[in-house]
Amino acid sequence: DVPLPGFGRINAIRQASAASFNGSVIVGTASVQIDTQVPLPTVRSVPWMWTAAGGTRLLTNADGSTNLNAALASDVTSSGSIVVGAEFTNTAALRIFRWTQAGGYQYFSSSQSEIGEPKVSDDGNAIIALREFWSPQTGVISLTQLLTQAGCNFTGWTNLSAIDISGDGLTIAGNGTNPLGQAQGWVATVPGPGVVGVIGVAGGLLAARRRRGVRAG
Repeated sequence: DVPLPGFGRINAIRQASAASFNGSVIVGTASVQIDTQVPLPTVRSVPWMWTAAGGTRLLTNADGSTNLNAALASDVTSSGSIVVGAEFTNTAALRIFRWTQAGGYQYFSSSQSEIGEPKVSDDGNAIIALREFWSPQTGVISLTQLLTQAGCNFTGWTNLSAIDISGDGLTIAGNGTNPLGQAQGWVATVPGPGVVGVIGVAGGLLAARRRRGVRAG
């Protein structure tokens, strides 16, 4: 169990989502009881981090406080220094977060009703969240906007969504419905800022394979 000051302890339900390149950092989500209501106490999903040196702890803000909104940690950079995930606020809106030890949580508002499980490049400066993309240069933009402005031709496609991004941030893999109405996977490469080209389209749903491991799609 890991203490959550003033709000009890983490319940037994935990889920690991991602690991650093050398396995010394693992991130995931746990269920935390935040009150003692009877018969059903309030439970929140909160991000946690495990390190070989320090064990398991909750991700906190820069001042050490704990964010009690429901959230999940979904990915970590290869160095283990930057964590990304999604937060569900009290108003049910969704936000993408980027977390560092020094800066705590950095939030990016989403215009989507669903953002999936955000994934991050190794330098932490490219995040995909289902139908949205964030970088320091672009801010949060839609996946369709990113691909269209970069010159990708997805005419006739619908339901475009990204499922993963490569460690170098230059390749995005996703799914969609092609002009024939079939579910199909796609891969887009980003050779430079603002330049994207489709390098391959695979039939069926893609399984995401990253430089630092394999994830089932």
